[in-house]
Amino acid sequence: MDASTPPDRRLIGAFIGTTFFTFVVLLHVTFPNMGGTGLRMPHNAAVWMGLALMMALAMWPAARGVIRFSAFHKGLGLLLLALWLPFLWSWNEASLIALPRLLTVTAGAILLLGIAQLPLTRRDWWWLGMAILTGPHCQASWSLSGC
Repeated sequence: MDASTPPDRRLIGAFIGTTFFTFVVLLHVTFPNMGGTGLRMPHNAAVWMGLALMMALAMWPAARGVIRFSAFHKGLGLLLLALWLPFLWSWNEASLIALPRLLTVTAGAILLLGIAQLPLTRRDWWWLGMAILTGPHCQASWSLSGC
């Protein structure tokens, strides 16, 4: 496989399947709260594992040496740089609160860059939308059923 061949459809299928699994199953895994409220809530490790797998699958085609990006990705990179700059000269209690949020924004940017590497068809985008909408639908159905 060289830089001109598109990724295998199995890779795109695995990405969409991982998206379904992340939003339908992992998003609803709860861990006991070991302390913390408000800005100090613990993170959901299960969702992070799913998103890490999604990022890895999406960025896989970039391993061939060609990274596709647009002006949107350039602007997003500059905004991320602006958000990370304050950490260079100030590290305090507020930095510790902001760090998980900046890591999340950075992970989202990497995921968006990875999605640009996949040649998704209109049907693939439909399945991704259904994956994202199925999670809240399951949660709402479960909540309204009184379980």
